[in-house]
Amino acid sequence: MENAGSVKALFIIVNMGFGSQAVEVAQEAGAEGAVVINAVGTGMARKSLMGIPVESEKEIVLTLAGEDTAGKVVAAIKERLGVETPAHGICLILPVGQIAQFVGGLPPTQG
Repeated sequence: MENAGSVKALFIIVNMGFGSQAVEVAQEAGAEGAVVINAVGTGMARKSLMGIPVESEKEIVLTLAGEDTAGKVVAAIKERLGVETPAHGICLILPVGQIAQFVGGLPPTQG
């Protein structure tokens, strides 16, 4: 494991269908890669369609960036995909203590 220094983990949460746009915005601001995770939001009031409850579908974009780049990504997300837009995006930033890289896949199973 190596020390991550000033690396930040950015969790960009947007409405379903805006994940690829969030990746593009983050990359234009300097982030290099991302993982998109499908999710269901439960914090907002639940809606119903014909009496059937519908959960709020979300996409979470996870990316790593240096401290300076993280600030640029957050500003770009706020401007282009923020809570005032249909994407209704928010961004959480967490410090990264260590990064472990695994090369070559998983070890073979015994048995």
